[in-house]
Amino acid sequence: MPNPAAHPAVKRYLKGVTEEQLKARAIPKQAEPIFICDLTALCQVIDSKLRSASTDPIHLYIYALDMAYFKLHVFTGDRPSDLSHIKAAEILRFPNDKGLIFNHVFGKTLRSGDSKVFAVARHPNQFLCPVKALDDYLTICQAIKISLSTGPLFRATCGKSILIDAFSTDAAEARLKNYLTAAGLSKKTLYSFRCGGAITMALTGSTLDDIVDHVG
Repeated sequence: MPNPAAHPAVKRYLKGVTEEQLKARAIPKQAEPIFICDLTALCQVIDSKLRSASTDPIHLYIYALDMAYFKLHVFTGDRPSDLSHIKAAEILRFPNDKGLIFNHVFGKTLRSGDSKVFAVARHPNQFLCPVKALDDYLTICQAIKISLSTGPLFRATCGKSILIDAFSTDAAEARLKNYLTAAGLSKKTLYSFRCGGAITMALTGSTLDDIVDHVG
């Protein structure tokens, strides 16, 4: 059979939908960027849940994962789907432990043998530091006997079980929405981390070439 997506009927349908959207003046909306102040509010919500005496081990893992995942999003500028596939073996520490180096080899745009190398430094504010958040996450994994030597760094959960599967962006989006609602923030998505990180780099004096090299 020929490719049905190339059929003239499909092309006419797409053209009709496009014209209908233009006539209705439907303009695609960009996600609002997440800045450091937004990250602080987000982390306060997660931290309160993490420190609650009623938090069971599986939710302790979930909140620690979310804290590290969202903080890394801000400071790495990585795509959500790419960050979900990072493995512990792809992360190295600076000799003085002032940061982490990621040698990312698999993701949405990394399937042709290329790799993406980027670094994340320790933040002077411990509450916002992505390196400390990742250290806390690894400590909790060790405490509940979860080995990260193989498989993805961030893992999916099902009920009270932690799976070997990678943490999905759908689950991350759903959790983020709940945290943002509790923090009084809205109209932000996972891609808000990516654009917010790039804008923050620009406002703090980074050159365009440095921003492109870092966020891809």
